[in-house]
Amino acid sequence: MNTRVSLLLIVLTTLLQESTHSEVLATIGKNFTGSTYGVDSDALPADANGAVGPDHFVEFVNGRYSVFTKKEAARVKTMTDRQFWINAGIDLSPALDITDPRIVFDRSSGRWFAVSVDVDESSQSGNQFLLAISTTSNPAENWNAVAFRPMPGTGNFADFPTLGMDSSGIYLAADVFDPDDNNIGSTLVAIPKAPLLQNPPNIAGRTSFGVLGVARGDVLQPTVTVNETAAPELVLAVSNVGLDHLLH
Repeated sequence: MNTRVSLLLIVLTTLLQESTHSEVLATIGKNFTGSTYGVDSDALPADANGAVGPDHFVEFVNGRYSVFTKKEAARVKTMTDRQFWINAGIDLSPALDITDPRIVFDRSSGRWFAVSVDVDESSQSGNQFLLAISTTSNPAENWNAVAFRPMPGTGNFADFPTLGMDSSGIYLAADVFDPDDNNIGSTLVAIPKAPLLQNPPNIAGRTSFGVLGVARGDVLQPTVTVNETAAPELVLAVSNVGLDHLLH
């Protein structure tokens, strides 16, 4: 057996043994149907994800934005993803498509943050991050959004955005492809949180780290930190979902 696989099995066995000593019981509060393919959206893949806040669960998939109450599991707001961004203030031309949504709830500010990227199939001039911030803790109310190029001055395309946060900042990352569709690494953008909470949001203080080489991993995932620490946070990276390290 491969040594790395053996070590992984030992770690998993240890975790399973430890878990038997602490009885953690999970109960299902509500079962409900979210967005349905062919009804709410025709987009494939769905890139399904969601987040939980004080009173709501928000589902954000390719093609559809929906808000459900936690208590009744009632869908109180729904619209296309395109309409969501238009309502939040993004001027979308008919040539632009929207894809790869992410959403998180930030307990420290009581706001929701969402990100997608735009796509122009007719152009090789790169694309934009779309970043939206709710105006209250209720995601069914108004949002404000900004659009900006993650790598200014390049024609590179940012794909599969990820989203993280801590007490002081919001962090966006993505895979990077050059105009010839070659994967050339990842990118990372850090934005101070306080200016984002203004109306309109202010992103002037953002820091773009440009193209980070493929040695840093194919997918960067900034951590989502829920405490109030001001200590530096982490960005996780993985290549080929880590499978290459287990199979060789």
